[in-house]
Amino acid sequence: MKILFIIFIGLLVHLSGLSLQAAVTVSAVNNASNEVDLDPDENESSTNIDIMAGVSGVGACNSDLTVINSCERLGTRGACNLRTVCSTTRLEIRMKSDNTNGKVVMVDPDNQAVSFTTISNYVAGQDYTVSIPWSTFCIKLVGDAACGFNLIYPNTVMGTNKVFKLGVDSTGDEVPDDFINIKIGIYGMPQISGLSLSNNVTINTGVAEYSLYPGDEKAYLSELSTVADFSAPGAAPIAGLRGFFAPTNCGIVSGTPDVVNNDSDSYIIDLDDNKEVVDGRIDQGLTNGETYVVMFGFQDEAGNIGVFKDLAGANCVVDQHSVEPREVYGLLEDNQNCFISTAAYGSPLNAKVKTFKKFRDEVLNKFSLGQKFVKFYYKNSPPIAAVIKESEFLKTATRTLLWPVWAVSTAVLYMGLMPFMFVVTMVLLSFVFLREKKIKKNSSKQNLLIFFLVFARCRHDGCCCRLFPDGERVSGQHCQRRRPQPCVVVLAC
Repeated sequence: MKILFIIFIGLLVHLSGLSLQAAVTVSAVNNASNEVDLDPDENESSTNIDIMAGVSGVGACNSDLTVINSCERLGTRGACNLRTVCSTTRLEIRMKSDNTNGKVVMVDPDNQAVSFTTISNYVAGQDYTVSIPWSTFCIKLVGDAACGFNLIYPNTVMGTNKVFKLGVDSTGDEVPDDFINIKIGIYGMPQISGLSLSNNVTINTGVAEYSLYPGDEKAYLSELSTVADFSAPGAAPIAGLRGFFAPTNCGIVSGTPDVVNNDSDSYIIDLDDNKEVVDGRIDQGLTNGETYVVMFGFQDEAGNIGVFKDLAGANCVVDQHSVEPREVYGLLEDNQNCFISTAAYGSPLNAKVKTFKKFRDEVLNKFSLGQKFVKFYYKNSPPIAAVIKESEFLKTATRTLLWPVWAVSTAVLYMGLMPFMFVVTMVLLSFVFLREKKIKKNSSKQNLLIFFLVFARCRHDGCCCRLFPDGERVSGQHCQRRRPQPCVVVLAC
């Protein structure tokens, strides 16, 4: 009992200690390049917040107090950031301590103070916003207040970070007694692959190749390949692909396409953990009948965009890096001459063709397997559609074959995919059950009928003896009482 009591008291002390620690919380962060997660996952430290400064394109800065869109300001092809941090940009962190009164302070991993304007009479429970210029962190992280990307990569890495403590000092030693850990990092990215660092590390990663396919006021990214993984030393994790696009076409004139630059319209495409495209659609800002060139590069979690596919001169291939969105004319493809359903039904405006289009957009393109089927169809349907279009017999046959496909598409669109699958499963199970039951019932009836026929029509002694081999239930005399006749069912005998 004494041991259990001691353990119980120890648990109470431990739990009470936990309730008094880590009482500083952060409710808002402004002027960071990343989307700051203020509520980390359970597997992460509940007192660890990750704040990133993306400094690609920092040359566009001009004493800005907030983050800037350096892609728009630069207007040329090069590494940039939609939320570039400048040295003058002020990082703002709104914090609160539930337990401690005193002075709001921040220290680096060596407990050296981070200089900023603060208050010494903080009262527990109040919100307080800390405002610190990013140049202060650049000094702590790379030894220079300029925050330029050139301060990072010539030395060793693509980025660096440290964990700082932000909280309240109640004892006057300039070290927080009640605090939260905040990881602050500065990251950059080169324009193209092949960048050599002074530590003999070469950044041979980036977007190597891709293809584009047309859609209805959209384009589809396919066949993405990269040069290895983007694993440069210290680099921020890759978040996705950023595609810059403009109305132009490929050409071999002075680094064409000249008009596709960082200030062009852009679109983010997400990648999964294996660097595979999650959804390859570019469905904003495109107009049917207009040809666009799309220039893709990586975008990291700090917002840096770079290591682009080089599309200068002959590197830009028509109908691979360029695309012309077109009105949807059939089942999957967006070219009137390449659609099996259009070739079969004769008109892109046919109601069934519209159903196929809706099924493609709302069902197939939402799943990886469906997207792969669409890509396969893109490549293989044109010659088939061309043949169907010239033959009335093939049109009729194809319409017949497409009818169940249209029926299923209509049902899925009306009910939803999962309810439809449930109904189909139940129907199949019911069919199997009824079929088994019917087979058993028919089998019983058939056996009874065979027995009756054999017993009633059997006139041959040998047949009866084989049917009733014991010779007792039916005697040979009984079988011979009437004129002998052959057995009706020989197999039964």
